[in-house]
Amino acid sequence: MNGSPRPLGPPSDHGSLTERVYKRLAADIIEGRLPPGSQLLETTLAKELGVSRTPVREALRVLISEGLAVATAGGVVVTELTVKAVRELFEAEEMLDGLACRLAAQRGSEEQTAKLEKIMLEEEDAAAHGDCLRLMNADKQLHEHIALMADNQTLLRFTHHVVSLLGRTRPISAHVPGRLMTIARENRQVVDAIKRHDGEEAEKSVREHVRSAERVVISILENVVVPFKGEPF
Repeated sequence: MNGSPRPLGPPSDHGSLTERVYKRLAADIIEGRLPPGSQLLETTLAKELGVSRTPVREALRVLISEGLAVATAGGVVVTELTVKAVRELFEAEEMLDGLACRLAAQRGSEEQTAKLEKIMLEEEDAAAHGDCLRLMNADKQLHEHIALMADNQTLLRFTHHVVSLLGRTRPISAHVPGRLMTIARENRQVVDAIKRHDGEEAEKSVREHVRSAERVVISILENVVVPFKGEPF
């Protein structure tokens, strides 16, 4: 493998062993510890995680089904990111987040809205202190909470999937000078619209936010990451 997963840690009551292995591997892929093209060998992973091959094998099947890994003639590897794939993910996120924000503004409870504001304040504080990791975590929580406020389980499921896949692109743009403050400012517009129960403005603001992120990420991929595997320029 070109990277190694973090240790699995002590057992807990939160999910089966397979689920714990899957969550660890998925997080390591999304956060870049297992970069695109890394081999995911059952025996090696089982040894590094301190488990048998069975939960690793089952976890790999889930990763493949979710698009985070792919089975090749040489074994299972972390899926390569391509510009085309990234564009498709942002297109999906724009549609899903737009609908989620519109519905959240209409359906969100006072308690949910208060929690949304709390997450937004955490993101703004992270941006003000230049804390990239904390901001990315808050940003993920923010968008997932908005999807929860929309009160649509199908939308929530699709949003969670797309957010997870796009998580692999977040570190690409987060270190651009001024980007953290821009993310927080754009999300503040979204949150304020939801708090006003203005679904139309919330949808418009989040769509602009997603398009802004797409422009930054695609620009970096096309002009900085050379060569970028999977798609010729």
